[in-house]
Amino acid sequence: MPSPVGKTEAGSAIHRRIMILKILPHDSRGTGITVKQIQEVLADRYDLHADERTIQRDLQSLLPPAYPIVCDHSKPQGWKWEKGAHNLDIYSMDPQTALTFRVVDKFMRPLLPHAALAALDPYLATARAVPGHDPDGSLTAWTDKIQVFHRSNFLIPPKVDEQIVAILYQALYEGKRLRARYLAKGRTEPREYEVSPQGMIITDNIPYLIATLNEHTDLTQLLFPRFISVELLDKTVTPLPDFSLEQYLQEQSFSYPVSPEPIRLKIRLPEGRGWHLKETRLSLDQIYDDLGNGMVEVTAHVADTLQLRFWLNGFGADLEVMEPAEMREDFAAAARKLARNYRKKL
Repeated sequence: MPSPVGKTEAGSAIHRRIMILKILPHDSRGTGITVKQIQEVLADRYDLHADERTIQRDLQSLLPPAYPIVCDHSKPQGWKWEKGAHNLDIYSMDPQTALTFRVVDKFMRPLLPHAALAALDPYLATARAVPGHDPDGSLTAWTDKIQVFHRSNFLIPPKVDEQIVAILYQALYEGKRLRARYLAKGRTEPREYEVSPQGMIITDNIPYLIATLNEHTDLTQLLFPRFISVELLDKTVTPLPDFSLEQYLQEQSFSYPVSPEPIRLKIRLPEGRGWHLKETRLSLDQIYDDLGNGMVEVTAHVADTLQLRFWLNGFGADLEVMEPAEMREDFAAAARKLARNYRKKL
């Protein structure tokens, strides 16, 4: 494949040195790559031809403080990146890619365990350096103009043991079983299980392992923070026929179904409280009616879940459930109980 070498000798030298930086290994424990090997890779991979003396001069020009590369002084000499050097040199990340990594750093960091971000750290470090090559500062200013606000996320997520997380990720990646001690909700002592991971879901800042236990085939949700200890086993997971993590979510498994079939929900609320439902609909078949008295009526076919009921309760006395009749009675009974609670004197 022909390389986009510049027309001038200086342009060719710059391009060649960039390719040399890409070639140098990052393994701090291993030996570096020799000048002869660099010469061969340049020719084979990039169609760049240079004699060994020219490549030696290039390497000398790239030594610190220009770039964190080292010569290991073996015979023949080997060249590599210093320990801890970035996995990407700055030339291989354009400003738009750097911007993407900066947005990930800013908004995904609170959503993932620290162990999940460890592999990204070198890339994020490079992305933070790229704006130095962005003289007008537009990329930095752009990320400062974006914020993410979670209306329902007001609880501080529990701490997660990073070593446990690393093993859980390894089990998922390799398709291996685990021996785990897990403290289930409502229990005071952990129990030991053989866990067969099927997937992972992150919700409300907390990662869940979706798995089967021992030789059972029914799925269970295991919170990462409740694992007391884990051990990777040399046993493959038990695959579930036709299992799909996406389908598992679509079945409202994390919304806690109240009834197996969708319901026809009809609610009334003040226009000021329900106006946003014009833009963010409850379902594709939603009907939004203006009742003309400052009230609106919204009708939609939705899954009947605890999550839905929590959301409806969030409107308090401003919302009235009209249908289905069973849900209306449930809300009426809850309202009567709430009224009795507040009639009590403290």
